[in-house]
Amino acid sequence: MAGGYNFVISAGADFADQLTLKQNGSVIDITGYTAQMQIRATTEATTTLADYSTDNGKLAINGPLGTITFAVSDTETAGYTFERGVYDLVLTSAGGVKSRILMGSVQVSPDVTR
Repeated sequence: MAGGYNFVISAGADFADQLTLKQNGSVIDITGYTAQMQIRATTEATTTLADYSTDNGKLAINGPLGTITFAVSDTETAGYTFERGVYDLVLTSAGGVKSRILMGSVQVSPDVTR
């Protein structure tokens, strides 16, 4: 079952966060995994508002440490035109097994200082 976490992203600012995967207090080795996270207006929406993945470099995995790091530039967040959305984060093993590990809502806080 996926965990829940709600993000607040400040438009016009760098966004960075890190998640460490653990089971029973021990780090889970995710070496060889890939990750993808999409933001959509609703779970039924066909349009993607933002797409983060290990393929596009916005997510990075440190397998032995069990970490997934999010990194989005201020330039990209400045272009966000949405205020709210939903997301999920999916890990795919080297064998192709997909697991949804995190889900929740995203709020974009508009920038004032430009």
